[in-house]
Order: sequence, then C-alpha cells, then structure tokens
Amino acid sequence: MTIHQALQLGQDANSPFGLFNGQRCQMCLRSDPLLKVMERLANPGVRRVFIVEAGSKRVEGVISLSDIFKLLLS
Repeated sequence: MTIHQALQLGQDANSPFGLFNGQRCQMCLRSDPLLKVMERLANPGVRRVFIVEAGSKRVEGVISLSDIFKLLLS
C-alpha cells in the first residue's frame, strides 16, 4: 500500500475502518491507548494500524506489528 492509498482511506469520516483492495484497514486515534492498537493488531491478517485524526479521519501515521515488537523487546 502506498502512502497516497493510505491517505485515501481517511476520506470516509464515518467509518472506523477503511477498505483497500477488499481488505479491512484498522484505524485508531492518536489519543487511543497502546492496548487498543495492540488489540487491533491481534486480529488475523492485520499487520498495520492507521492512526487517524478524530473527526476528519485524516491519516496521521501508521503503527506496524513490527513497531510493537521493537518497542516491547527494547
């Protein structure tokens, strides 16, 4: 997924997740606790969670499963 494609996910401000090539894309807010991000990453097939702005759902960042592993193992 390119950055441009990820940014397009934020266009639907009413959806808690986006769809890209038929796959659900998990989203969280910047203010959400790390536990919520980890719960989303625990879903089968989910490798990334998009961090979006509240209201507009504009993409602010991406947290990957490997980011969490690096944090926990450092």
